Amino acid sequence: MPRVSVVIPTFNMAEFLPQAIESVLSQAWPEVETIVVDDGSTDGTESVVRPYLRKVGYYRQENQGVWATRNQGIRMAQGQLIRFLDADDLLAPGSLVKQVDAFQRDPHVALVWGRAYVMDREGSLYGTRVAAPPKGAEGVVCSPVAFRWLLRGNSICNSTVMVRRSALNRLAPLDRGAVRGEDWEMWLRLAAHYDLAYIPSPLAYYRTHANSLTSRTTVEMFRDSHLQTVRALFAGTDNPYRTLEGLAQAYVQRSVALSAAWCRQPGLFTRHFLKALARRPDIALEWYSWYCLYEAAKAVTPMRVLQRLRQLKRHLGSVRHHRAGPLAEVERDFPLPPRMS
Repeated sequence: MPRVSVVIPTFNMAEFLPQAIESVLSQAWPEVETIVVDDGSTDGTESVVRPYLRKVGYYRQENQGVWATRNQGIRMAQGQLIRFLDADDLLAPGSLVKQVDAFQRDPHVALVWGRAYVMDREGSLYGTRVAAPPKGAEGVVCSPVAFRWLLRGNSICNSTVMVRRSALNRLAPLDRGAVRGEDWEMWLRLAAHYDLAYIPSPLAYYRTHANSLTSRTTVEMFRDSHLQTVRALFAGTDNPYRTLEGLAQAYVQRSVALSAAWCRQPGLFTRHFLKALARRPDIALEWYSWYCLYEAAKAVTPMRVLQRLRQLKRHLGSVRHHRAGPLAEVERDFPLPPRMS
């Protein structure tokens, strides 16, 4: 029976951390190790972890950034399988059992991921992150397909990922300095050598709020992170797909353009989107390029019009939801852990 190590890096997430820990402790898999790595928090994180110290490993370090915090957790982990969980997210009930089963069915799989429910700061569900594999690839996704798919951007939610420790040991430690994006680089390095597996059911609850790293990422930070990932990925001599570097560079420019559209910066969108097409004109035929243009059109639409459209979308969604059944049915199947007072 393989042991699972759940690694929870945290920085000033004392408000949410107890729920994350509770979601791990309530898992049905019997061989679970929980590791919390505190990256120099100043919000009393140590005090909220203290009641769990008999069941949870806790390590505090000076602030070094996400990559160093996650690497420390990996070094401390004793399990054959490592499960990642952000401190403001939650594991869905039964997720560890499903992922361990996927590993046991196929010894060539190095990473298993799945869907995630999306919730707000208070824990109310309002969507789903699907992150489905390429069309036609169900269950196990072979290395060539997985690598090329991931080059288009990071579609995998970190808090749904479980990896095989033996595969991680093959990778050189990630040292990204102040630039984020270590999760995408890790998935790509694994996909370059191993198969991946997808579970089409929710494995985690992904929380959105103003203090999350994602919400504080600028277009420039996004660009620097992706460019560093691609440079590091193709600089290594052990990458069997080095001929795809030009395509990867084009995908980076397209991803940056999409980020600019989401930030309502049409000038930046145009610049990076044209750079992407200049590198690889053929990607203009991909549906994702048309999606980027759709998001760019939204970026130049007056905000009041977008707000009206969003209100209409929510209204139509509530009508469909009422016909399909209340959200309570979803919460019944995947209940949230009890909130800590």
